[in-house]
Amino acid sequence: MERKFISLSSILTILILYIVNQVIDPVYWVKNIIKWAVFAGAPFLYYKLLAAEGMGRLIQLKKYKIRKRDLIISIGMGMIFFFTIIGTYWSLLPLIDSAYIVKTIEAQNSVTLPIALSVGVYVIVLNSFIEEFFFRGYVFLKLYEKGYKQMAYVFSALLFALYHIGIFQTWFNDQITFLALVGLFMSGLGFAFLDRTSGTIIYSWVAHAIADIALMLIAFQLIVI
Repeated sequence: MERKFISLSSILTILILYIVNQVIDPVYWVKNIIKWAVFAGAPFLYYKLLAAEGMGRLIQLKKYKIRKRDLIISIGMGMIFFFTIIGTYWSLLPLIDSAYIVKTIEAQNSVTLPIALSVGVYVIVLNSFIEEFFFRGYVFLKLYEKGYKQMAYVFSALLFALYHIGIFQTWFNDQITFLALVGLFMSGLGFAFLDRTSGTIIYSWVAHAIADIALMLIAFQLIVI
């Protein structure tokens, strides 16, 4: 029952966000308010209906002490993703329609330096957190703890990759979109690996935030500089 609920609720969440991003297409901040609501909504219902413990279990700040070794590993993995993103971007730059991406973003949002900085901080700190809370804290860790270990890795990473289609579906050609999905799937596996023994999302959050710094540097280079 719990596995089915987690699977169906997480798939429904991704479908809702795809419709919000690609069909309804509201302004950026409205999209993110909806994203926080649905990313928190599915775990809330799970803990309300099926679990004996509270939703704070997904973060586990009190139960587990931060281990220096695991923190170093998470920073190292984040740096690997950081340089992979930067290197891949510059390698594929001739195949990317940067002007179209910028036009798409600016059509919805007035982009000034203060706005770009605030969005950058939001993406690196808060957006990375809510994504880790949902994909690793809810989908991966709950399935992993229930004994569905292989499913937890593959399903959470696959959902993580597919979720991003709603964000960049129209930005790239099919080949680059496929490469992006493979990269996101592999990063999803890596993030899950960081959390598998600790039972907390802190380590994957650190790695995810570092990877997002690379994305924000690219965005600044495209839009602001």
